[in-house]
Amino acid sequence: MQSFEECYKKTRDQFRSLKFIQEQTGTPFADGLGKVFASSSGPSSRHAGSLDGLRTEIATAKVKNAKSEGEVLVAGCHDSKAKGMDKIFGKMETDLNDRVAAVKMARHLQLMKLRGGQSVWFFSPPVAYTEWVYDEFDGMSKSGLETWASEADETYSDADKTALANATQTAMSYVMKCMAELGSPTDATKDVIKRWFCAADATDKDVKVVAKTLAKGYRKMAKVLNGSHLILSDEPKDRNSGGWKDYAFVYKSEKMDVIYVQSATISAALGGRGWLAALTLVHELSHREMSTDDHRYDTTGNLSPMATGGLTTRQAIENADNWGYFATDLAGGLPASNRLTVTGIAA
Repeated sequence: MQSFEECYKKTRDQFRSLKFIQEQTGTPFADGLGKVFASSSGPSSRHAGSLDGLRTEIATAKVKNAKSEGEVLVAGCHDSKAKGMDKIFGKMETDLNDRVAAVKMARHLQLMKLRGGQSVWFFSPPVAYTEWVYDEFDGMSKSGLETWASEADETYSDADKTALANATQTAMSYVMKCMAELGSPTDATKDVIKRWFCAADATDKDVKVVAKTLAKGYRKMAKVLNGSHLILSDEPKDRNSGGWKDYAFVYKSEKMDVIYVQSATISAALGGRGWLAALTLVHELSHREMSTDDHRYDTTGNLSPMATGGLTTRQAIENADNWGYFATDLAGGLPASNRLTVTGIAA
């Protein structure tokens, strides 16, 4: 399993085809959860309350029955109607591990509603997990499943989620500023366009052509940021193979709107550099919505086509960092010192 989308789809299939029996309380785990995962395009914000209800139900069952979270989940996902050897709870019944994995995914999926009607989903599995939850649970015995499903210390803390949610709103404000300015760019806006995308000899016509391309891209980003399916997710395999130190990435082939957020973005969001966290989200959305590349990062050379050794105009338009920095600069969020360092030219 390689992505959130794969994990989501398997969870969707689980809730569509299997009955989850909560023998501890008599309340099926699946009540409402199937509706959260009903759409192939992403989780339903309308039914997100069922996820909060699941977390409450697990916490209540733990106290009531003096059991660990894993014990509660395994008991709750056990099919009391299983026949033959599957009826013996000491043996692993067919698909029990996958049923527990489905509920465990739901347990660590959360919707945060933001100001202005925005919302963002977080998938924050236990930090102890090194693979996607179905692969983590694959082949485990009952006791192993109970132990591993009890892991609950999430990759993203509540403070991380709040900071990233704020960065999402800041990214939206940057994108909205771009949409407002690029339709009929003023001279000031044209200057910012030139700074990030044009060679020194660019004509006014050249600048307007670039503005049109940019406007199209930021409109697409706004649709994602203002939609109900944007997901900020951990990627456990990448995190445990050394990627956690980086900022973020996306899988262009993934149809769902998922950004895999790493520790550098979180550190920026928590450390007074919310503009950089927002810029990172715009950078990643340009990959998804405009199929941009990473010809150059801000740390590997001048980004402006006007700078010595800078990108070509074509490379700049194709470069994700240029999209992120342009939006931040146009919205007034980019510190002047960073602008000079990254572009390689004075303002």
